[in-house]
Amino acid sequence: MAPAQRWSASSFVGDGQHGRSIAVAAYLPLNALRWRPRPVSNKGLLRAWLAERIMASHHRGDVPTVIARAPELYGPRVESLLGRNLFASAVGRSPALWPGDMDQPLGPLFIDDFAYGLAELGSQEAAYGAVWHIPTPPPITARQFVAMINAKAERQIKLHQVSTGAARALGLV
Repeated sequence: MAPAQRWSASSFVGDGQHGRSIAVAAYLPLNALRWRPRPVSNKGLLRAWLAERIMASHHRGDVPTVIARAPELYGPRVESLLGRNLFASAVGRSPALWPGDMDQPLGPLFIDDFAYGLAELGSQEAAYGAVWHIPTPPPITARQFVAMINAKAERQIKLHQVSTGAARALGLV
């Protein structure tokens, strides 16, 4: 039996740890919703433009394509808000910057879990030509996430909170 089996038109499952099935991806039917991206940053504008180009290439038949999306990633050598700020601060001595409210929920996803979802989607021809969201663990706040890092690092991260407007000006978000 293949490691991932399609169980509906909108999701795939794979074998998780200890033999449990886990959701690998959830389909976002962009065309059915007549969804159009409305980027709020230069990075978002670039992402929307790239996704449009990639999907156009797929629909022309140039290359089979699947787009997988995830929230903030973390893990070894991941250059993200979490990796660059929090984890670098946990192993170094420099303070971390956190944009916005520490009590807003976020869905951090470990890079290996994202890679697993990507591999499963790439192996499923039925996934091609669509945008998928890789599921995350239940949301936690930034404050809770930092507490988990502090516990693992066995030290307190020096953390400076930056307002959302200042974070945008600095290019952090």
